[in-house]
Amino acid sequence: MTELRHREQIESWLGRPLLDHEIDPADTLSNLNESQLEVARYLANNSTLVCLLYLRAVVPVVLTNEVRAFIEDVLQAPVQAPDKQE
Repeated sequence: MTELRHREQIESWLGRPLLDHEIDPADTLSNLNESQLEVARYLANNSTLVCLLYLRAVVPVVLTNEVRAFIEDVLQAPVQAPDKQE
């Protein structure tokens, strides 16, 4: 099993243990699996700092400023309601 920095703090915010596929290392933010994106979205909307710790742990080569931009632009981006069907 992959060792994850700040795991206890991340799991505390998540409210449950992380699953193995949620901590698989990724080489870029765009290569995160859907489960990792779900965890990151949840964390981003509850604690930006813990989300940053999580993403830096699963994508260890990413720069902090890239993670911040990803959180703001992708994870916390407002979701528009679908067009109303007539």
